Amino acid sequence: MSNKHYAAEQSFSGQDPSRRPVRRVVRPTGAAFRGRFPSAKSDHPVSFESLLERDALLLLEFSPGVLTYREQPLFTFYPHNGRMRKYTPDFEVTFVDGATRLIEVKPAYKLLDAEEAGRLTCLADHFRRWGTDFQVLSETEIRRSPDLLANLRSLMPYRAYPVAPLQQRLAIEQLGTRAPVSLADATARLNGRHAVMQLIAHNVLVSDLEQPLTAETMLHPVNGERRNELRYF
Repeated sequence: MSNKHYAAEQSFSGQDPSRRPVRRVVRPTGAAFRGRFPSAKSDHPVSFESLLERDALLLLEFSPGVLTYREQPLFTFYPHNGRMRKYTPDFEVTFVDGATRLIEVKPAYKLLDAEEAGRLTCLADHFRRWGTDFQVLSETEIRRSPDLLANLRSLMPYRAYPVAPLQQRLAIEQLGTRAPVSLADATARLNGRHAVMQLIAHNVLVSDLEQPLTAETMLHPVNGERRNELRYF
C-alpha cells in the first residue's frame, strides 16, 4: 500500500499514528473479552477485543521474523455487494525484512458464513490492488499448536525484563559452549530458572517451542545469529 493511500485513509487527529488506533478498541461494556497486551516489540500496550486476538498477539510477540505490530492501524473503503463499505484491520505487522501485512483475526465458524467469506474475498482483492499483503487468521492458524501457546504464555512475563548485550554475552560465556544444553543444565549454570526463561523469552536461547518446555528441553545459544524467517502464523 502506498504512503498516499495510507494518508488518504488514516485518521489520527494529528497524533502519532504508530501509537493510536483509528477507532477505540477497548470499551467497558459488552460480552467480548477485552484487554491490553504488554508488548515489548511495540513499546506500548496493544489492545485486543477477544481471546483469539490475545492468542494471535502472543504469536506476533514471539515470532523472531516480526519486528513490530500495531492494532487497528488504518481504515479503508472497499466495494462489496454494490456499495462502499468501511473496514479497519485488526493489526498491521512489520517484518524484519521491511515487508508489512494487514491481519484480520476471525473465528473459524464465521468463515463458514457465505456472506462473511464473500466480504473477506472482496477485502483481499481490494488490498491486492493496492499491493498490500492481507491475511485472515482463525483458530486453525493461531491455535494449531497448544504446546506453543502454552509455552508462550509461560514465557510472556519474562518479556518485561530486557536482556542487555553485556548480559547476553556473559550468559553465553557461563554456558561455556555453543553446543545445545538442557534447560536443567542451563538453569544450574546461570544460577536460576528466571535467567534461563528470560533468555528464552528474548530469543537468546532458542528451542523448539512447539514441544513442551521441560528440564530435558535442549537449548541452543543464538550468539547474535537471527532467525528472521521464523514466524508462528
